[in-house]
Order: sequence, then structure tokens, then C-alpha cells
Amino acid sequence: MTALTLTRARVDELLADETVPVAHRALWALLWEGEVRLGDALSLDVRDIEFDAGTVRVEYPKRGTDPVSVPLGERAAELLQQTVDGRTDGPALQVEGQPISRTSAARRAHAAGAGSIHAFRSSGQAARRPAQDTAGYEAGEYRMSTRERSDEPAGEGGFVNDYTSPKSD
Repeated sequence: MTALTLTRARVDELLADETVPVAHRALWALLWEGEVRLGDALSLDVRDIEFDAGTVRVEYPKRGTDPVSVPLGERAAELLQQTVDGRTDGPALQVEGQPISRTSAARRAHAAGAGSIHAFRSSGQAARRPAQDTAGYEAGEYRMSTRERSDEPAGEGGFVNDYTSPKSD
């Protein structure tokens, strides 16, 4: 299995790439720096961002729990501030007035060379864990199979995954 590695240095390069819309870079920073999941980040409203407190309010409607305040990293806050650009409501992450979709997020990450949009969160989590907890990967690495790197989307928002069902006898 061929692996793709997303390191801290590579994330820094991607976050600094001004050819990528700032909303996508803000999404990547949210996923890398914090404990925000993709769906939660994409559903953020401008009113959910507390720049003064350095947090975003994340709701988990499927869990039926109260909203949770999640800390914002420095780069995520900076990029979100640029993305919001004085707006007081509406989707926080939008490009040309349209919210970023899962499909758009996946395609932009893939086109930028990150492989998978999920590599940002997984790599960020690995970078924040002590080295012995990374299950054989160096801190900040995310490994995925070449099947996940397929140029052909497997469906809405995703790329071909590496799951194969066991063969029956």
C-alpha cells in the first residue's frame, strides 16, 4: 500500500497558498488545529464564531446535546476573520457567496495535493498526540491508500475508499 503523508510543513504551505480561496484554507486550518469535524465546520454560521473568546460553537443535533465551545487555533481564527470579512450572519465558510459543500471541500483538498480532506483533521490529531500514541506513524502523518487517492469520486463528497468485503468460501 502506498502512503500519502501530510506533515505540519505541508499544511503550512497549503494554508499560505493564496491561489486557494481563503474559505477553504480556513476549513483546513479548523480541521488541522482543532477538534472540529468536517460536517461541523461546514455547518458553522458566522454567529457561531466567538473571535474574542477564540472559540467556535459546535452543535451536535444528532446527539441531542447542548452546543459545545471548541477552541480556535491562531491560524484558523486569522483565516476565518478574513473569510467572514465583516459579515454578521450566514454560512461562515463560503466562496463567492456559496457555502462550501462536502464535494467542493474534498475536491479542493485533492487538487491541492492533500489527498483527502480528512487528512487535515487526522494529521492534526496525530501532531497533537505524543509520539508513542501515533500507531507507528511519525507525528503529523496521515496515511491513506492509493485507492483513496483515485481521481474518480466515488460519490457525493468522497473518493474511493479502501474497504473490500471479505470473500465468502
